[in-house]
Amino acid sequence: MSPTNLRLSNIFSDAIIPEALTDSVIFDTKANAAERTMTITIASEVLIPYDIIEEFKKYIREKYNLVSFLLKVKYIDTDPETLGIEGYYKNLVFYINEVVPGVRHLFLDSAAELNEGVLTIHCKYGVGMLADMKCADTLKRLVYAQTGCNVEVEFIDESDMVEYEKALEETLSSLPEIEAVPEAPEPEKKEETDVIYGKEIKDEVIPISEIPMDAKFVTLQGDIIFLDSREVKNEKTMVKFYLADESDAFTCKAFFPNKKFAEIKGDLKAGKSHVKIKGRFQYDSFDKENVIMVNDINKAKKKPGRMDNASFCQRNNISCIA
Repeated sequence: MSPTNLRLSNIFSDAIIPEALTDSVIFDTKANAAERTMTITIASEVLIPYDIIEEFKKYIREKYNLVSFLLKVKYIDTDPETLGIEGYYKNLVFYINEVVPGVRHLFLDSAAELNEGVLTIHCKYGVGMLADMKCADTLKRLVYAQTGCNVEVEFIDESDMVEYEKALEETLSSLPEIEAVPEAPEPEKKEETDVIYGKEIKDEVIPISEIPMDAKFVTLQGDIIFLDSREVKNEKTMVKFYLADESDAFTCKAFFPNKKFAEIKGDLKAGKSHVKIKGRFQYDSFDKENVIMVNDINKAKKKPGRMDNASFCQRNNISCIA
């Protein structure tokens, strides 16, 4: 299939078209009037930042009262290096999170370079998790779908443990109010319980994407997709993990007595544990982002019909994703 001579202004004649999209031509369109859905693939020779695409999608959905509007991009007569690898990489990071929800945290502070057909990504967090989730293969497919270029993808672990320990010490010193929940005395007879740590959580769960910025305490439920633990001062273990539901992912932290963590770590496994957590929503000066300081962790059951990453890719046809 070849691009047409039509532009977005020919389809949305009464809409405001962003300047970055005005020169793009229509490659393909699909619409369902009964379901009020539309998908348009455009062809472009220059990079279109993902935020412009996403803002336009939202604008069109609202203006024409559409249930779904997808705008996909195919880059023609160009390649990632010509498009500008820095800007193109930002687009890739955004869209891989659409395909594999929750991995955006693993790309924080990362950078990429393209040399002789190899896209090298320098990461500071979770390189092993990115490999386990087959993110290299997903990125290869995204690049090919968008540009027609075959690239190899490799992740380079550039975590700085010296700086990490230094910054962690500063964080612990600046957050004296963060205390581990005291250990409950061992009962004479253990009963079956879903409580992994802290107390039973009875509060209503909210989607991660709907966490209010002014929240004090939140209750979330999802999969642990990455976990890192390390001993810190005062015989405690700091645990950092990413919790992902169908809407997004979020950074969670907890401080456990070393003995207690040794008892519960079997229930906190990346890629295996599905949990409900409750904790304080606050800014972490070490990670320079909002996090959940976890007080309570319970085992939880996955909701029926929960979408997995593989089916998500298939249903959303990542071979054409923007």
